[in-house]
Amino acid sequence: MPNRRPLLAAALALILLAAPEAPITGASVVLAQSDTPLQAGQLAARSIDVFGYLPYWEIDSTVDAHLRYDVINTIALFGVAFRTDGSLNTTDASYRAVTGPTAAAIVQHAHAAGDRVVMTFESFNADHNAQFLSDPQAQTAFIANAIALVRQLGLDGVSIDIEGLSGTYFTAYGAFVGAVRQAVLTYDPAGQVSVATNSNGSGAKMAAAAAANGVDRIFLMGYGYRSASSDPVGSIDPLVTASGTQNLTWSLDQYAAAGVPPQKLILGLPLYGREWPTVSSGIRSARQSAAVYGGGGPVFVKDLATDGAGMSARFDTLEQSVVLSRWDPADATWTQLYYDDPAAIAPKAQLALRRGLAGVGLWALGFDRGEPGYWDVLASLHRGLEVSRISVSPFLSTSTKVTVQIGWKSAGHAVTGVRVSNDGATWSSWRRATATIPWTLGTGPDGLRTVYVQVQDASGARSTIRPVDVVLVRHGPVVGTLTLAWSASAGKWVSRFGAGDPAGVTGYLFQYRIGSGYWHQLSRTATGTAVRIGAAQVAKVTVRVRARNAVGLWGSWKTVTTP
Repeated sequence: MPNRRPLLAAALALILLAAPEAPITGASVVLAQSDTPLQAGQLAARSIDVFGYLPYWEIDSTVDAHLRYDVINTIALFGVAFRTDGSLNTTDASYRAVTGPTAAAIVQHAHAAGDRVVMTFESFNADHNAQFLSDPQAQTAFIANAIALVRQLGLDGVSIDIEGLSGTYFTAYGAFVGAVRQAVLTYDPAGQVSVATNSNGSGAKMAAAAAANGVDRIFLMGYGYRSASSDPVGSIDPLVTASGTQNLTWSLDQYAAAGVPPQKLILGLPLYGREWPTVSSGIRSARQSAAVYGGGGPVFVKDLATDGAGMSARFDTLEQSVVLSRWDPADATWTQLYYDDPAAIAPKAQLALRRGLAGVGLWALGFDRGEPGYWDVLASLHRGLEVSRISVSPFLSTSTKVTVQIGWKSAGHAVTGVRVSNDGATWSSWRRATATIPWTLGTGPDGLRTVYVQVQDASGARSTIRPVDVVLVRHGPVVGTLTLAWSASAGKWVSRFGAGDPAGVTGYLFQYRIGSGYWHQLSRTATGTAVRIGAAQVAKVTVRVRARNAVGLWGSWKTVTTP
């Protein structure tokens, strides 16, 4: 299998470097973890994910009662914009809504039901995105700011929505979202990072870059296949099309060809439609001239009682969409409105099941108020047998011997067996289902590992496969960089150093001596990676450094001497 996740060290460094340089002490850096968000054993995992974005303008006094917390399992608050320097926009209505009391009540109710709530951070300007992804310091600042907000609100992860991105920056994008994911893990081992990507080839490439860097979920925005200027008109999320392209099935093929793992993929579906002036009432009619009649506009499901009044309904069996039509005598044109009712959503959700995807997504929660049928369709996707919770202890393990802790739910038959895998392909034999299972991680270097679990009931039915992460740390950090150079401006020798480790570097021991004299020692935090030494330029100076990681293991010394 490809290496899907980078090590934790990069993200830990990003968080730590955002702080001011600490004084020279022996203290290591410890990242506190809030007990507010869901922990690994609390999440009520379901057999298929139902992931919904909740836009800030839908966060009102009635949306809480509308949400089906028993059906959805991830709510992404939408959202908080970020700037090119990594700062967050905290002054607009969006920020006030997603951090306000109504959103807090939703978080509380979601957590009570075992659901995850994440914060969406978005940027939709191509120039801004290019500048941000070219600036490591801006990314460092953003990660620190995002984690601080998530911790403050007691949330369970981060969703990144970057739209408008040149292919030049896909590699940087992947590295960035991977660093975000590792930063989230240091805050909450059960936390999740997702990204939203478009339905075209560029979206598939962004998704592949994100998957290769370890993001947990990829929300394929399976809508917008038609816009205001489309001609002919039709479904904005067609299941298939006569051309064979620009449809949900085609997009999933694009993603598969790009190597995006289906078990990470969420098929996002719309709870809105689009209306156009058309030349006839025929299904997928040609659009009227935009110069005369304008383009097509979006229509939310909750507004259909008004916007769809007086329209006759038919069903497009090819693209799977409701078609509403009417003659507009005032403008002397036909008008057509295409949207998905629950009957149209169902086969698209089933497509996600057939393709083995992680689940189904919604843009957006609240758009469907007044139509409960969507929740019924989504509820029907859940199968009775599931791994309901999973964790590995210890999460930072100094040994390949760990304990996998699981829980399960079954609709009718007793759960009789469980099997475990280190790669999702080669499995242990089925063993008696117990809540704790001793397990040995596979061979390989230290770093982030994934364990996979599946249960089976007495009828022979098997649950979907559930992954869980663990970090193997058997050795101390390796000092990769150690330099010693004369600084004419400072009039001193300057030594710079740095180390990497899967668990993150929390401290350094730095020693130096002049000539054959005794060793001077400094203890420094992970951010203190430069030392000035007061010695003459002609002096022989020797320095050596070793580093410690988050589980207390020290690495070996690395030494350098002036010529």
